[in-house]
Amino acid sequence: MIGLGGLGYNGACVAVLKGAEVYAADIGPSTREHAAEMGLAGVAESITESADKDLPLIVDYAGLGTTTAQAVDTLAKSGTLVQVGLGRLEATINTQALILEQLRILGSLQGTQQDLADLYELMCSGELDPPLNRITPQRAPTAWNACARAASSASSSPSTPLETPAWPAARPRQKRPRRAGRSGVLRRPRSE
Repeated sequence: MIGLGGLGYNGACVAVLKGAEVYAADIGPSTREHAAEMGLAGVAESITESADKDLPLIVDYAGLGTTTAQAVDTLAKSGTLVQVGLGRLEATINTQALILEQLRILGSLQGTQQDLADLYELMCSGELDPPLNRITPQRAPTAWNACARAASSASSSPSTPLETPAWPAARPRQKRPRRAGRSGVLRRPRSE
Protein backbone atom coordinates (compact mmCIF):
# COMPACT_ATOMS: atom_id res chain seq x y z
CA MET A 1 0.00 0.00 0.00
CA ILE A 2 1.24 3.45 -0.86
CA GLY A 3 -0.30 6.27 1.16
CA LEU A 4 -1.86 5.67 4.56
CA GLY A 5 -4.31 8.57 4.51
CA GLY A 6 -8.05 7.96 4.86
CA LEU A 7 -8.56 5.45 2.04
CA GLY A 8 -5.10 3.94 2.35
CA TYR A 9 -5.45 3.53 6.11
CA ASN A 10 -8.74 1.70 5.73
CA GLY A 11 -7.46 -0.35 2.79
CA ALA A 12 -4.39 -1.46 4.73
CA CYS A 13 -6.40 -2.33 7.84
CA VAL A 14 -8.99 -4.31 5.85
CA ALA A 15 -6.21 -6.21 4.04
CA VAL A 16 -4.60 -7.09 7.39
CA LEU A 17 -7.97 -8.17 8.83
CA LYS A 18 -8.51 -10.38 5.78
CA GLY A 19 -5.17 -12.10 6.41
CA ALA A 20 -2.83 -10.32 3.97
CA GLU A 21 0.79 -9.54 4.78
CA VAL A 22 0.88 -5.79 4.18
CA TYR A 23 3.88 -3.57 3.56
CA ALA A 24 3.14 0.13 3.32
CA ALA A 25 4.80 3.38 2.38
CA ASP A 26 3.93 6.87 3.57
CA ILE A 27 5.96 10.06 3.60
CA GLY A 28 4.59 11.14 6.99
CA PRO A 29 6.80 10.11 9.95
CA SER A 30 3.90 10.29 12.41
CA THR A 31 1.82 8.04 10.15
CA ARG A 32 4.61 5.49 9.93
CA GLU A 33 4.80 5.37 13.75
CA HIS A 34 1.34 3.73 13.82
CA ALA A 35 2.33 0.80 11.59
CA ALA A 36 2.56 -1.73 14.43
CA GLU A 37 -0.87 -0.93 15.84
CA MET A 38 -2.32 -1.31 12.33
CA GLY A 39 -0.80 -4.79 12.05
CA LEU A 40 1.45 -3.98 9.09
CA ALA A 41 4.37 -6.27 8.32
CA GLY A 42 6.49 -3.20 7.56
CA VAL A 43 6.34 0.46 6.67
CA ALA A 44 8.82 2.80 5.00
CA GLU A 45 8.98 6.25 3.47
CA SER A 46 9.04 4.77 -0.07
CA ILE A 47 7.64 1.51 -1.44
CA THR A 48 11.03 0.90 -3.10
CA GLU A 49 12.35 -0.02 0.36
CA SER A 50 10.15 -3.15 0.12
CA ALA A 51 11.56 -4.28 -3.25
CA ASP A 52 13.10 -7.38 -1.64
CA LYS A 53 9.64 -8.62 -0.56
CA ASP A 54 8.59 -9.75 -4.10
CA LEU A 55 5.32 -7.83 -3.86
CA PRO A 56 2.71 -9.31 -6.24
CA LEU A 57 0.31 -6.39 -5.72
CA ILE A 58 0.76 -2.71 -4.94
CA VAL A 59 -2.15 -0.34 -4.39
CA ASP A 60 -1.19 3.30 -4.85
CA TYR A 61 -3.58 5.47 -2.85
CA ALA A 62 -1.37 8.55 -3.28
CA GLY A 63 -1.00 8.70 -7.05
CA LEU A 64 1.65 11.39 -7.00
CA GLY A 65 3.30 10.27 -10.23
CA THR A 66 6.53 9.45 -8.43
CA THR A 67 4.69 6.90 -6.29
CA THR A 68 3.26 5.27 -9.42
CA ALA A 69 6.74 5.06 -10.95
CA GLN A 70 8.16 3.62 -7.71
CA ALA A 71 5.42 0.98 -7.66
CA VAL A 72 6.27 -0.13 -11.22
CA ASP A 73 9.95 -0.41 -10.26
CA THR A 74 9.13 -2.38 -7.09
CA LEU A 75 6.58 -4.97 -8.26
CA ALA A 76 7.55 -8.62 -8.56
CA LYS A 77 7.42 -10.33 -11.97
CA SER A 78 3.83 -10.52 -13.28
CA GLY A 79 2.76 -8.16 -10.49
CA THR A 80 -0.20 -5.79 -10.54
CA LEU A 81 -0.38 -2.10 -9.71
CA VAL A 82 -3.83 -0.82 -8.78
CA GLN A 83 -3.98 2.95 -9.14
CA VAL A 84 -6.52 4.57 -6.82
CA GLY A 85 -4.95 7.91 -5.91
CA LEU A 86 -5.01 10.87 -8.24
CA GLY A 87 -2.58 13.26 -6.62
CA ARG A 88 -1.18 14.06 -10.09
CA LEU A 89 -2.81 13.72 -13.47
CA GLU A 90 0.24 12.09 -15.07
CA ALA A 91 3.03 9.67 -14.22
CA THR A 92 6.21 8.73 -16.07
CA ILE A 93 6.87 5.03 -15.64
CA ASN A 94 9.65 2.64 -16.59
CA THR A 95 8.16 0.90 -19.64
CA GLN A 96 11.10 -1.51 -19.76
CA ALA A 97 10.11 -2.84 -16.33
CA LEU A 98 6.47 -2.90 -17.41
CA ILE A 99 7.26 -5.06 -20.44
CA LEU A 100 10.12 -7.26 -19.21
CA GLU A 101 8.46 -8.00 -15.86
CA GLN A 102 5.05 -8.47 -17.55
CA LEU A 103 3.31 -6.10 -15.16
CA ARG A 104 -0.33 -5.04 -15.14
CA ILE A 105 -1.65 -1.60 -14.24
CA LEU A 106 -5.31 -1.25 -13.30
CA GLY A 107 -7.28 1.85 -12.43
CA SER A 108 -9.85 1.63 -9.66
CA LEU A 109 -12.68 4.01 -8.95
CA GLN A 110 -14.68 1.93 -6.49
CA GLY A 111 -15.29 -1.56 -5.26
CA THR A 112 -18.32 -3.77 -5.66
CA GLN A 113 -21.46 -3.79 -3.53
CA GLN A 114 -20.07 -6.91 -1.83
CA ASP A 115 -16.83 -5.05 -1.01
CA LEU A 116 -18.89 -2.33 0.66
CA ALA A 117 -21.00 -4.88 2.54
CA ASP A 118 -17.81 -6.59 3.79
CA LEU A 119 -16.43 -3.21 4.90
CA TYR A 120 -19.61 -2.37 6.82
CA GLU A 121 -19.53 -5.81 8.44
CA LEU A 122 -15.97 -5.21 9.69
CA MET A 123 -16.97 -1.79 11.04
CA CYS A 124 -20.15 -3.07 12.71
CA SER A 125 -18.23 -5.90 14.37
CA GLY A 126 -15.72 -3.40 15.75
CA GLU A 127 -12.78 -5.10 14.01
CA LEU A 128 -12.28 -2.02 11.83
CA ASP A 129 -12.43 1.14 13.89
CA PRO A 130 -10.84 3.93 11.85
CA PRO A 131 -10.07 7.24 13.53
CA LEU A 132 -12.75 9.68 12.47
CA ASN A 133 -13.18 13.40 12.84
CA ARG A 134 -16.88 13.91 13.29
CA ILE A 135 -18.27 17.23 12.21
CA THR A 136 -21.72 18.74 12.24
CA PRO A 137 -23.31 20.00 9.02
CA GLN A 138 -22.80 23.55 10.29
CA ARG A 139 -19.03 22.98 10.51
CA ALA A 140 -18.76 21.24 7.12
CA PRO A 141 -17.62 24.34 5.14
CA THR A 142 -14.88 25.09 7.69
CA ALA A 143 -13.74 21.46 7.72
CA TRP A 144 -13.72 21.31 3.92
CA ASN A 145 -11.57 24.43 3.70
CA ALA A 146 -9.15 23.05 6.32
CA CYS A 147 -8.78 19.80 4.33
CA ALA A 148 -8.21 21.71 1.11
CA ARG A 149 -5.56 23.92 2.75
CA ALA A 150 -3.79 20.87 4.20
CA ALA A 151 -3.82 19.06 0.87
CA SER A 152 -2.64 22.16 -0.94
CA SER A 153 0.26 22.71 1.46
CA ALA A 154 1.24 19.03 1.16
CA SER A 155 1.34 19.35 -2.60
CA SER A 156 4.91 19.45 -3.86
CA SER A 157 3.97 21.21 -7.08
CA PRO A 158 2.85 24.82 -6.61
CA SER A 159 1.85 24.97 -10.28
CA THR A 160 -1.16 22.71 -9.65
CA PRO A 161 -2.81 23.92 -6.46
CA LEU A 162 -6.02 22.29 -5.33
CA GLU A 163 -9.03 24.44 -5.84
CA THR A 164 -11.41 24.92 -2.98
CA PRO A 165 -14.92 24.79 -4.34
CA ALA A 166 -17.31 27.48 -3.23
CA TRP A 167 -19.52 25.95 -0.57
CA PRO A 168 -23.13 27.02 -0.96
CA ALA A 169 -24.62 28.90 1.93
CA ALA A 170 -26.96 26.78 4.02
CA ARG A 171 -30.59 27.64 3.52
CA PRO A 172 -33.53 26.35 5.51
CA ARG A 173 -35.66 23.88 3.63
CA GLN A 174 -39.00 25.19 2.57
CA LYS A 175 -42.02 22.96 2.37
CA ARG A 176 -43.53 22.65 -1.05
CA PRO A 177 -47.30 22.86 -1.27
CA ARG A 178 -48.94 19.54 -2.08
CA ARG A 179 -51.04 19.34 -5.16
CA ALA A 180 -54.58 18.19 -4.68
CA GLY A 181 -55.16 14.59 -5.57
CA ARG A 182 -51.49 13.58 -5.56
CA SER A 183 -50.01 11.36 -2.89
CA GLY A 184 -46.42 11.73 -4.03
CA VAL A 185 -46.11 7.97 -4.54
CA LEU A 186 -45.25 6.75 -8.00
CA ARG A 187 -47.17 3.68 -9.00
CA ARG A 188 -46.66 1.31 -11.87
CA PRO A 189 -49.65 1.27 -14.25
CA ARG A 190 -51.82 -1.78 -13.81
CA SER A 191 -51.81 -4.24 -16.63
CA GLU A 192 -55.20 -5.26 -17.85
